[in-house]
Amino acid sequence: MTASAETGMEARPVAAAMRRRRASFTLAALLIATGAAGATLYALRSHPGGSGPPLAPLVSHYRSPLGWSVRFPRGMHVEHSAAGGISFAVSEATVANFAVRHGVRRHTTPTSLTIHEVPPRAQRGGFPADGIAVRVLWLETLGRIPRSGAKRPPLRLSSFQRAAANWYPGTQPRPLQQKLELKGRTYYVQAWIGPNTSARQRSLLAQIVASISSRASHD
Repeated sequence: MTASAETGMEARPVAAAMRRRRASFTLAALLIATGAAGATLYALRSHPGGSGPPLAPLVSHYRSPLGWSVRFPRGMHVEHSAAGGISFAVSEATVANFAVRHGVRRHTTPTSLTIHEVPPRAQRGGFPADGIAVRVLWLETLGRIPRSGAKRPPLRLSSFQRAAANWYPGTQPRPLQQKLELKGRTYYVQAWIGPNTSARQRSLLAQIVASISSRASHD
């Protein structure tokens, strides 16, 4: 047996060991990459926007006398106003991340009665730059509210459209709006987003909008 033959016989097991080692390294790298991808997917699902802590859970709820409910995180504010006359009535509930003034104003004189909705405003000042608010509004008039364009829950904030100019004229920010069909009634669901609102707050607003339903809520 020559030296070259001995070297060749030794090289084969060494080469096989190297191939096994490279395969082990490749498998480990694949597992690490798969784990990283899974972690990224979990982060995107848990943290809209891909970063930051998870959104606050929707542990609180408001149940309207009209039969619908909405869920929201603890610490948010709920305001409800209603008024009515001979031929017109309004009922609204607003959920916001700030304390809100009444959303319906009623003015009475000896000869007249005026009722109108007002946009969400802080107790002191206007709409906060980092504020979010969602309102469910029901109107009763002599004529039935057209159901055209109304959707059933769950609603998607991304499908909302900018409200017409005759809604809260001259006010900022302008509301987004979507009609909602629920238990034979047509509602207006309106959302306000301040100019400095973060992506996380927008995601939270979308979750609150999606929680509006006719089901009873329980903590």
